[in-house]
Amino acid sequence: MSITAQQVAFDKIMNKTVKHWPPPVFKYEDYSGKLYWTLIIRPNKEITDNLSSAISEMEQKWPEHIYYRPDYFHVTMSGIGGVSEIKDYKDRIIEACQNASQNISRIEIEARGLTLGNSIMAMILDTGGNLSKYVFKMRQLFKESNISINEYDDIHTRLWWIVLTRFSKAADRAIIDYIENNNETKYGLFSVKEIDLVEADKTLDTNKTRLIKKIKLSK
Repeated sequence: MSITAQQVAFDKIMNKTVKHWPPPVFKYEDYSGKLYWTLIIRPNKEITDNLSSAISEMEQKWPEHIYYRPDYFHVTMSGIGGVSEIKDYKDRIIEACQNASQNISRIEIEARGLTLGNSIMAMILDTGGNLSKYVFKMRQLFKESNISINEYDDIHTRLWWIVLTRFSKAADRAIIDYIENNNETKYGLFSVKEIDLVEADKTLDTNKTRLIKKIKLSK
């Protein structure tokens, strides 16, 4: 999927969100509780600092409309499944995640521009193509091993993002202008040679996140 195609797909999501503004309001409790296995990428310090500055600016502008920010920034590469659903094939999942890394030496991505879904997100562009390549290979291996996971069109298969913050109530429409004005803002490039398979609930709070396996990419 080309960079342009990725941006067009993100624009469609934002247009749908704006059309039905305000977006659904989710409480913290809606994301906590049930544990899942998830593959994530942790961005570098440059991107973390730049996105933290963006959140601080939004919190100052709309202190009553923005309420939840993650403990740490992350790109969800792929949600794998609830712990209770995957309990019988955890070893096969780890093996598939490791085998999918073969012939992929690094994943190169860019955090560029903000967009809206049910949260404010930084768009992640798969500049090198290896992010989608890895996820495609991993899902193929899952199918070959009869591992069933939830699959959605585009989400975590062709489009990825970093959640910055969620809304607490009917958010000010001025937020839309802010997002549109930062639609092309460059927050940084990063390249990773390892990814994390973690167990966490959907908040991915630090105290609820357990590392299952570091997956090292290999040539």
